[in-house]
Amino acid sequence: IMLRIITICILVFCMFSCTKQDVIDTGISSPYYEGTVMQFLQSDEYNFKLTVDMIERGGLTDLFEGKVDSCSQITFLAFKTHTIYLFLLQNGLDSVMQLSPDFCRDIVLRHVIAGKHLKEEIGYRNLNYDFTAGEEITEEKAGGSVFNTLDGAEVFLYREKSDYEGVPNMGPEYLYSYSITEKTYLPMATPDIQPNNGVIHALTPYYRWTYELKGRTKN
Repeated sequence: IMLRIITICILVFCMFSCTKQDVIDTGISSPYYEGTVMQFLQSDEYNFKLTVDMIERGGLTDLFEGKVDSCSQITFLAFKTHTIYLFLLQNGLDSVMQLSPDFCRDIVLRHVIAGKHLKEEIGYRNLNYDFTAGEEITEEKAGGSVFNTLDGAEVFLYREKSDYEGVPNMGPEYLYSYSITEKTYLPMATPDIQPNNGVIHALTPYYRWTYELKGRTKN
């Protein structure tokens, strides 16, 4: 009986100590990683094998290794292998090596922000403002935090509180991301993975690209 009670207590603790964003990537138990952003991605081949291939194909290894003096810390909205694999299939391709280096570079940089920006530093969204209505998205109007990515695109990051057992704003806080340039959500899975040279906000494998290749293959 005592063993059963202990087991139930552990299960209850686990249920209330996780957020729905954390549950997606159950392999991450600590936000800290002793290594670079690139080394973290390389250590998780299941999720990021093709992501690493795109970074290398785009000539961006030094950036992810923290070796670029002008951008020694980065925030990476990390798209996963599954996202790239589906994009390749949709375009009749078999390998990242069939994408041009310029295309890989552009897409990777569209998901990189200079500096380290943790979830706790991101502003809360203004719930009274519909940022998807087509109007200009600014921090003054929409709340949150607006950033330029390294390829010149704009991305809107914001936090939202949730309810807990009917009590407003007492549940977990979630981080969300939205591409202002592409006008699409970048669905978040696991925020605040912290290697030595920045932070990774990992996106879900259900993230879909709508980019056009426009002949940028096999170059």
